Parts: sequence; C-alpha cells; structure tokens
Amino acid sequence: MSRASEAYERLSIAMLATTPKCSRLDFFIDDELTPAEIEVCKTICSDCSLRALCSEYAEIARPKAGVWAGKQYRTNKSKTKDN
Repeated sequence: MSRASEAYERLSIAMLATTPKCSRLDFFIDDELTPAEIEVCKTICSDCSLRALCSEYAEIARPKAGVWAGKQYRTNKSKTKDN
C-alpha cells in the first residue's frame, strides 16, 4: 500500500467517527474555485478536528482538485501556465 493510500485510509476511518463540515459543501471538490470560495474553505478547515489527517494525505498525494486542510494544491489553468 502506498503512503498516500495509507494516509487516505486513516482519514477515511476518522471520517466514520467525525463528519467534517466540508462533506456537505460541493465546492470543496471543484476544479476551479473563486477566491471567495477558497476563503470559505480555509475558514471551515481552520477548526476541523480532521485537519491534520487531511493535510497529511494532501501533502503526500497532492490532489489535483479541491481544497484539502485549507489549501488548494492545484491552481486554475491560467495560473498553472505562469508557474
């Protein structure tokens, strides 16, 4: 099992006991978020009890969409070209 898979499994198990607020907000998993949506995500993530597990997974897996632990790992296409 890969490190990313192991981290995702730990996060998934924790989510069985605690449902994060982001699970009901579709824009957390969108490919392209507005700056306002990103700020909402950061605020929601800031006091999430699963933030450390979410961050651990995201730092390893580098998801290409959405916000994980208050951080977006993929910028929109126009910004990607500039980076």
